[in-house]
Amino acid sequence: MKQEQNCFAYMNGKCKVLRVKQCEGVGCSFFKTSTQLQMDRLKAFEHIQSLDVKIRNEIIDMYNLDNSNYLKEGMSYGN
Repeated sequence: MKQEQNCFAYMNGKCKVLRVKQCEGVGCSFFKTSTQLQMDRLKAFEHIQSLDVKIRNEIIDMYNLDNSNYLKEGMSYGN
């Protein structure tokens, strides 16, 4: 398996996120595995959760994150 096929955005030789004609492989600055993507999202949600309640709620409303399990009260990030 080619290394670029490990990217979360790889699909049939193309990037399903960026507008490029062909996948650029591991040299792409956007390349990350599905595991890396999950970890990045978790860090982002942890940061949002650490913010002042008013700011956190503004972000949740702005990005429609109210259904996110990571932002619910008492949610453990390890789950």
